Amino acid sequence: MQASTLSDLLDTALELAPEQRAAWIDSLGEEHAALKPRLRALLARAAEVESRDFLGSLPGLPLPDTEADTEPALDRGAMFGPYRLERPLGAGGMGSVWLAQRADGLFDRHVALKLPHRGLLGVSAAQRLAQERTILAGLQHPNIAQLLDAGVTQLGQPYLALEYIDGMAIDRYCARHDLDVDARLRLVLQVAEALAHAHARLVVHRDLKPANILVTDAGQVKLLDFGIAKLLADDDGGAASPLTRVAGRVLTPDYASPEQIRGALITTSTDIYSLGVVLYELLTGARPYRLRRDTAVSLEAAILEAQSVAPSRMVASRSGTESTAVPVSARELRGDLDVIVLKALRKDAAERYPTVAAFADDLRRHLEGRPVVARPDSSWYRATRFIQRNRIAVAATTSVALALLAATVFSINQARIAIAERQRAEEVKTFIASIFSSADPFEGGGRSLDAVALLRQARTRVERDFAARPELRVELLTTIGWSLSNLSDHESADEVSDAALSLANRVLRADDPRRLEAQLLRLESHRFMGRAAQVQRELEPLLAQDQRTPFPAIERARLLLHAVHLAIEQGRGADAASYAIQARELADTAVAPGHPLRLESAVVLAVALRYANRFAEAEAAAERALALTLQAHGNDSTAARVIDARFALGSAYIDTGKAELAAREIRAAIDDARQLFGADSAFETFASSHLARALTQSDQLDAALVAIDHTLALTGKQGDALSRDTGIGNGLRAHILRRLGRPDEALRAFDIALPAYVSSLGLSHDATRALRLERALTLAQQGQFAAARAAAAEVAAESSTLFHWMNPGPRYTLGVIARIEGRCDEALPLLQASLQGEPGATLIRSQRRLIESEIARCRS
Repeated sequence: MQASTLSDLLDTALELAPEQRAAWIDSLGEEHAALKPRLRALLARAAEVESRDFLGSLPGLPLPDTEADTEPALDRGAMFGPYRLERPLGAGGMGSVWLAQRADGLFDRHVALKLPHRGLLGVSAAQRLAQERTILAGLQHPNIAQLLDAGVTQLGQPYLALEYIDGMAIDRYCARHDLDVDARLRLVLQVAEALAHAHARLVVHRDLKPANILVTDAGQVKLLDFGIAKLLADDDGGAASPLTRVAGRVLTPDYASPEQIRGALITTSTDIYSLGVVLYELLTGARPYRLRRDTAVSLEAAILEAQSVAPSRMVASRSGTESTAVPVSARELRGDLDVIVLKALRKDAAERYPTVAAFADDLRRHLEGRPVVARPDSSWYRATRFIQRNRIAVAATTSVALALLAATVFSINQARIAIAERQRAEEVKTFIASIFSSADPFEGGGRSLDAVALLRQARTRVERDFAARPELRVELLTTIGWSLSNLSDHESADEVSDAALSLANRVLRADDPRRLEAQLLRLESHRFMGRAAQVQRELEPLLAQDQRTPFPAIERARLLLHAVHLAIEQGRGADAASYAIQARELADTAVAPGHPLRLESAVVLAVALRYANRFAEAEAAAERALALTLQAHGNDSTAARVIDARFALGSAYIDTGKAELAAREIRAAIDDARQLFGADSAFETFASSHLARALTQSDQLDAALVAIDHTLALTGKQGDALSRDTGIGNGLRAHILRRLGRPDEALRAFDIALPAYVSSLGLSHDATRALRLERALTLAQQGQFAAARAAAAEVAAESSTLFHWMNPGPRYTLGVIARIEGRCDEALPLLQASLQGEPGATLIRSQRRLIESEIARCRS
């Protein structure tokens, strides 16, 4: 019972900041008096573990006296340092790996404990184990199993405690989940990212094989066993180190490179070759060589001399035989994947990809339908890839063409419309082909167009080529409008959506699904253009129509999502949450897991709950949304919906007081968005302002000022120098400047921000009232006390209730003004009252910190 209590107390203490732990222990009641000394000792050890240099200060690995020392017993329950063995995970010629539990109460977690055989711990093995510790200590990557601890027992037995990965070898994982080609490639990309991290630190793994690549249930790859990894920096002019000379042939022959078989110089290209073998096996279920005899000599000869069989040929030759585990056809591999894999498997290391990043880039190019670098160039190849590299912008249009050509169904955002006009199919096919060929410089076009330019050109051609076909124009304009909106060209999308809806209202019946699609696009355009009043005017009749005659579930969910955004815009957080919950429920029943609508509704629910001040629920919803979007996109962090979900999670962390976590997630979202959208995108503009808020709440005010200035610079670049966003950004900038003690600059920023707040949100909105209170505090900093008190009293007279992160409320503001004047006898009661929270509102952690700091100033 006492051990359980100690563990619970330790968990509580470890959640506190290190400087708070001693006082917390002192505050424990008499019933815990006997545990206090043990608790202090454990926390002292925890402080050592938390320090940055603990790995570098670990003891050296001794060379045992093999005549005197005996092998320790490797049985369940045996202790090695603080670790108790539970069951073996694997064994080899160099030692064993056990699942172990930390048994000293410091941490409650399982580890993979690596134990070399004592009899082998001569110079070579000890040096290799020490090098593995050094290597792992320097590799900090989400796709690499982390080193947690290392040490030597009293009997001289070295051990390494590694992160325990509850996963499955990558080949078994792919087979168990029946993954398609794209999903297998995305797993290999995670391996490549881990290798790129290691190579950047001059580390070559040298033993890549499926058994060393585990995949968790969440689909995350973890690279294991750098036990024979080589630090390139250890070489002196290319000469092998003593360790390399002894252990150079420690490898797995099936995945070894030609240079490893020959005993030649090892470089990062060795890992590229081995990764190529792993990829080959994942795609074909076989190794790259056909062996005359199943012997080690035959295998080494094949690696050194035989040409690798193209993956598509290997699959074709094994079709209908024993190879049924890989659900991949030869047709899927023929072309780019054949070329990519065979380039990675070149005998000459100089002919392979120059870096693992280049290898990964070609795999991404294949996934995105872009030309791969390894593929020989040709006009036909460029032309076919031209269509695929623009597929984000024209995905809907292309699906229309393909559906029409098959004379089956025409899909526009899940509304299935039967097609019977073969002439119409030919017209659309000809139109799409003409758009691509006219834009392709290799087919007579003037210059290569990006996706946005291509869509703008398509809009012009639709108006011209289908002047006599208004119904078809509505469909094509709507798909173009959605693509432009998704690419953040909101002005062009606005023009197209207006044209599509105007035409739909003239030529389509009121109940035509294509007309509703045009209306939904128009609502989207109004929202991004900041026209909340117009959204309300057009959304309310549609919601009323849905009440009379319900729309299909998908369309109802999409309408409700627009209602969520409108409610947020108008400050109706409770309504936003209600609409979001309904939309999420509809999406969950109407579409399959991973469907875009389901993912969008999950993210929007997290956002809506924030605005309803249901912060704990919002955080949980955001974590679920991120997990769902990552799963749906194969853990690709640069997928647009994953970026949105990560940003939503970062924003939720702000509201639950986890400002450091918030800044980390938002920064990650910005970095990923730069890869997807390029630098200075609209997303980065928006997200940088939230990063500034997270930094502000963690009191990193100088960094917050840099972030909000970056936001305002981007807003100006994007042509919105006088927009509402500029006003809101200046509001945050003014708050930061005030807290930095720069009231003159802050007041100028407030004078820009307040008119925008009043215009867009109204004078009585909590955000506007919080800004007015902040301005009052700035006046007090300037010594304008009468004006400051009058401004704060004016806000208080409207309502004492205020819920906004920037300012805890009128009583706090009046208390701070009194404190600045030197009237702490008046300030303290106001500040203490504000610490209880305004009526109907609950303080968040950052607000409580502000109030407590002001109280401390008064009492000092």
